[in-house]
Amino acid sequence: MAQIAKHIQLTKNPDLATKLEQMARRLFPFVELDQGLVHPAFPKTVLSFWLLTDEQLESLAQFYHQKIPNRYTDLYPCKITWRHNMSREDWSEIEGVEAAVV
Repeated sequence: MAQIAKHIQLTKNPDLATKLEQMARRLFPFVELDQGLVHPAFPKTVLSFWLLTDEQLESLAQFYHQKIPNRYTDLYPCKITWRHNMSREDWSEIEGVEAAVV
């Protein structure tokens, strides 16, 4: 995070500075409803979100009761219809990343 702040200060390109600020924004994790846990791979920043692997996205969907519907599925802020190999853009809507970047 400190390195990103340093690059933001050093850049003379305002568009790049804006993008770096967006990528450094903190994401607040979802809490799993069954046991109150946070997935260990839940991204801490917007940049970390965009760097998640497909396996990590699949694991997040399973952890937050979105792959196999159960009594908790509909209780999350944004229920998703899980599809294997969902696009990163679909995930960004679910995790609120788009709102953090806009």
